[in-house]
Amino acid sequence: MARRDREHGQKSPRLKPTTSPPPPRKTTPSAKSKALLREIPTDEEMQNVVTNLKPLGHYAVAVIGMAYIDRALVLLLKSSFIKLDKDDHNRVFDGVTGILSGSDPKIRIAYATKLISASMYHDLIIMNAMRNAFAHSLNAASFDHEEIKADCLSLKALRSARENHNITTYNAFEQPIDIFIESVVAFYMGIRDAIRAIQDNEKIRVAPYRDFFHESLRGKWP
Repeated sequence: MARRDREHGQKSPRLKPTTSPPPPRKTTPSAKSKALLREIPTDEEMQNVVTNLKPLGHYAVAVIGMAYIDRALVLLLKSSFIKLDKDDHNRVFDGVTGILSGSDPKIRIAYATKLISASMYHDLIIMNAMRNAFAHSLNAASFDHEEIKADCLSLKALRSARENHNITTYNAFEQPIDIFIESVVAFYMGIRDAIRAIQDNEKIRVAPYRDFFHESLRGKWP
């Protein structure tokens, strides 16, 4: 047949190759709960949570307490940086791939850029490690564990600031969880005060908050 077609100047029809349909595209599941990460409470709501952590339980005290410190550190760093456009902001602070996505790099950069004091840096590193123990340990962490107790008793910034300004210091009856909570509250409120001072080009004058920050941010105490 093909020879006869060629003799008559006709071309044999070409059969189109059969192709299989492309495999269905795999889509990554999208969790609705991700939206919670984008919902930022108001300042009043955040302050209310920070000052009422204890009834939420040991796990929430560590994890939520440090989540609020992390948020405050973002705002502190942003207040001292040049204004970033959306792309640069995401590259720095994005919660997954950002350079400063985790609490640990935020704490270290805040110290390296002369925003927080050495004692606050020390405490935040310890507190973040405690938070990680609560969040990732295969054992149910508690403020009653000896290791957690030891870390709480090693926190020194708030105790030192209170002593410097003759404010009631920790007593022997305070529980480790109370020391952690008081440090969270003091650091969170102190960072808020530092942000206001930076934005208004002023010095921090509120004791004991001013002791948590680098001397370049400290005002003179009467």
